[in-house]
Amino acid sequence: MSVRFATAEEIAQWDSFILDQPDGGNVFSSKTYAEIKKRTGYVPLFVFVDKTPITILQKNAFPLGKLWYLPKGPNVVDTQSLFNILDALGPFARRQRVFAIRIESELDQAFEPELTQSGLRKAKAIIPNPSTII
Repeated sequence: MSVRFATAEEIAQWDSFILDQPDGGNVFSSKTYAEIKKRTGYVPLFVFVDKTPITILQKNAFPLGKLWYLPKGPNVVDTQSLFNILDALGPFARRQRVFAIRIESELDQAFEPELTQSGLRKAKAIIPNPSTII
């Protein structure tokens, strides 16, 4: 799988790429949300793993390196797609000096045993969702 940063033209259309994903996309994976997160110290990055758009919020965590957070992503509907994306994204992230990637896949709880068996661990929610965004 190829991994690359999105072009300026692709970033301008980012939300349409997110909406076209098998899970229907998520507002927290949108370009608008990523741009808002700049106010809290994140650097938005937009990456394609093959044809899958990945919204990344990056924070520097000196001296460890960079932390990548994928809000409500990757936008997949099955574990095989998730594992393929993570397998490709890992080496790319290491070249960017990333020490950890936090994902927020919206996969159903039925997949939890398979996710745990693969080495992924459930983390506490970091963004409360008490209201609706319109």
